[in-house]
Amino acid sequence: VEMIVKSKVKEAVKAIDPEMRVN
Repeated sequence: VEMIVKSKVKEAVKAIDPEMRVN
């Protein structure tokens, strides 16, 4: 379950802060 939550959070962060994708 944690992996799914992390994946969703990662996608949300990516959508909110595209710069995080570069790091």
